[in-house]
Amino acid sequence: GEEEKVSMVEGRVDPDELSIVARDVIDLERRLGIDELLENALPLVPKFSFNDIGKKMIDGGRFYLEGSKLLGTDIQYALKLVTKAAFGVTLQPREVRTLRRTVKDVVTFIPFAIILIIPLSPVGHVIVFSFIQRFFPDFFPSPYTDRRQNLVRIYQSVEISLNQNARTTTQALRNIRGSTRTIERW
Repeated sequence: GEEEKVSMVEGRVDPDELSIVARDVIDLERRLGIDELLENALPLVPKFSFNDIGKKMIDGGRFYLEGSKLLGTDIQYALKLVTKAAFGVTLQPREVRTLRRTVKDVVTFIPFAIILIIPLSPVGHVIVFSFIQRFFPDFFPSPYTDRRQNLVRIYQSVEISLNQNARTTTQALRNIRGSTRTIERW
C-alpha cells in the first residue's frame, strides 16, 4: 500500500491498471459505435479548396451588394411616396404596405449591420443569425433575403425577355414596312 502511494505521487501508473483501462476504453468505443466512426472519420471531414472559399466569398459579397442596391432603390421609392402623400395625394394600399416595409427595413438594417461588423468568426455569425432567424424571423431587412432577391432576378429576366421581344417585333415591322415601300416603287 505505501509503495502504491509513493508511485502515484511521482506520477507513475501501475501497468496492469493501465492495461485494464485501455481494454475498458476499447470496449466502450465498440459498444457506443465510436470505433467505426473513428475509422471512417476522414471522409466526414469537410474538404475546402481555396477556389470554393473564394467563390463563396464572392457570392456572399454579391448577395450583400445586391441587397444594398435594392435597399437604396426602396428608400428612393419610399421618399417619392412620402412626397406624394405630403402634397395631399392619397396613397394606394399597396403603396402604404411598401412604405411600411421600407421603414421597417431601414430600422432593422442598423442592428443587422452592427452584427455583421462585429468581429465574430464565420461560425459565430452563422450561430447568431440562425438564432435571430429562429426567434425573430422579421428581423432581417427584406432586401437581404433570398426570397426578395430571387423575385428581383425573376422580374429582371422577364424584363429582358420583353425587351428582346419588343426589339424583334420592331425589327420585323421595319422589315415589313421596308418591303412594302419597295413593292410600291415597282
